Amino acid sequence: MDKPERNESGGLELTPVAYPEYRLEEWLAIGRPQEAVLVLEGEGDFDEHYAALSQVHAVIIEFGVFMDGRGFSHARKLRELGFEGELLAAGEVLPDQWQFLQRCGFSGLRDPQIADVAADLQRFSEAYQTDTLQTQPLFRRRASQ
Repeated sequence: MDKPERNESGGLELTPVAYPEYRLEEWLAIGRPQEAVLVLEGEGDFDEHYAALSQVHAVIIEFGVFMDGRGFSHARKLRELGFEGELLAAGEVLPDQWQFLQRCGFSGLRDPQIADVAADLQRFSEAYQTDTLQTQPLFRRRASQ
């Protein structure tokens, strides 16, 4: 499976999804095909399924409300366990959350209108903490210069 490529604006381009979409229960019931896109509810509990989820082409995590951070945690966990497919945020996502979504491992936003607004927002030039994109904290990056 190819790793998703990031564009100059941080991966905001939407990649057309060419595989059928399934909810988790449906996907499990039909035998967990790899040629699939899983749509997961951000408030769901997927601990026992993370390993199997890493086999699919793409995962869409739906945020029920913008204040619920569990979708961020799911994304980070998937990336930490080696998921290299496309990971899209959907639902109640605010454009100014894009930088944080990206730092947790999301490769794009499903809603093109939110993606357009997010691309227009001014981004911070540096993040202090480590994340899925930057493995060294800022103080170490500065010390090595």
